[in-house]
This record gives sequence, structure tokens and C-alpha cells, in this order.
Amino acid sequence: MKEYDVVVVGGGPAGGQVSRSLAKRGVNVLLVEKYNSFALNNFSSAGMTLEPMDEFNLSESVVGAYWKDLVIQCTKDIYTCESTNKKGVVLNFQKLREFLAEETKKFDGNVLMGHKYIGKTIKEDCVLVSLLAYDKSREVQIKTKLVVDATGPLRKVMYNANEQQPEMILGSGTEYEIKVSQEIYDNYKDKLLFFLGHKWAIKGTPGFSQWRTES
Repeated sequence: MKEYDVVVVGGGPAGGQVSRSLAKRGVNVLLVEKYNSFALNNFSSAGMTLEPMDEFNLSESVVGAYWKDLVIQCTKDIYTCESTNKKGVVLNFQKLREFLAEETKKFDGNVLMGHKYIGKTIKEDCVLVSLLAYDKSREVQIKTKLVVDATGPLRKVMYNANEQQPEMILGSGTEYEIKVSQEIYDNYKDKLLFFLGHKWAIKGTPGFSQWRTES
């Protein structure tokens, strides 16, 4: 049975950054991702300003596109902030997750791909984490001092399957990736657009959707 100081369950941006930070500080950490490849879980992206690129020392390889203008379309009005310079990026989440995992390994951390979390047993001096291989060919137990739940709103590690969870308030959004003509792409390639208001939200509840175009 392998033993670690910290096991991080979930190879998303949060889990990857936690593992990267711990490994950089010399902690014996294991990052667990249920898919065999980050390409299999590549369903999202995110727009942000340029500052976090430096703050988190991110590689340009994680950038899907740069944007200059911010456009917010509300139910009745539209608000635009225009610039002649790059103001932010749209992240490529596959590349971001791959980068954080590689950074974890670069600092002598460990990454286990293709293993799904199935349960934990809390002992007096440790936590035993049970994992199932993606193809269900084997079950693995890991011994650790601390386990970090990076499974997002599912909270699979924090709470057991049949355990009642406290209510969590979540913001939801819909992201559209659409194929457009070159002319339309050129008109929108430097813009980050958000749609706010009841016209774009389910049953009129507050929410937003992010729309970006790709060549």
C-alpha cells in the first residue's frame, strides 16, 4: 500500500493547483484523476483578466484565446468596455489541467490517472482512500494523512454516498462553442461576451452564459 502526506481527489483546476502548490513546498502529494486523459473531460473554458496568469505563474500554453473587449448583454441593455490592448484570456481547460499535473510531477509530486474515488476509511492515525481503475480491472487503497475533496459540488469525498449533504447554493451557466464563418469570427474574436438576465436563464433565475467563437 502506497503512502502519502496528502491525496487530492479530482484533477480539475482547483485540485491541480492544490497539488502543484503542495508539491512545490516539498509535501508528498498524490493527485488522482478519474479519466485516463484530460482530453476526455474537456467540456469547459473560462474567461479571466491577465493578472492571474502572473499571479499563478501559468504558461501561455493554457491560453485558448486573448480578448480585448468585454461585452455584457443584459435583458434590456448592453454594456461594453473596449480596449486596444489585450485585457484577458479564455483558458483551454484541457491544457490547464495538463499543465498543473505536469507541474505537480516536476516538483516531485505524484499523479494517478484513470482511477475513480469509491470511498474512504478514517483510522486513528490515517485515512485509507479506495480507488477503482477506470476499466474496473483493479481496486487500489492509498494511505494518507489528509485527503482533499476537489470533486466540486458533488463533494464525493467530503460526504459518503448515502449521507445527507447540507444544501449548497450554486451559480449555473451555459457555454456555447459554435462554428461560424470567418467574417463573423473576425468580428468577435477579440470580445468576451456574457449574457445576463431572464431571457437567457432557466425560469428567469439569475445566471449567465459565456459565448466565444473559435476559428
